[in-house]
Amino acid sequence: MKKLKQCPFCGSEARLERGRVECTNPFCGASVEFSFLGKEAQAWNNRTPARQLEEEIERLKDALSEIVNGIDDLRADAFKLIEKEK
Repeated sequence: MKKLKQCPFCGSEARLERGRVECTNPFCGASVEFSFLGKEAQAWNNRTPARQLEEEIERLKDALSEIVNGIDDLRADAFKLIEKEK
């Protein structure tokens, strides 16, 4: 049997049990179930490379920062309009 990678969500060990791979952390609940016996470990171990994930996280952080800055700009403009109305 292939060695199972750690849980991608909490980092705990994983175990193979009756056609499914599951995280051993009772508070996590991550699992993969397959009807093709013997493919469970392959499915569990199939992950997006960490480098791609890190690049996507950075892209999303930049996008979120632009959104937050846009909201701050809108808020500042709204306060200016309110002050003009007084």
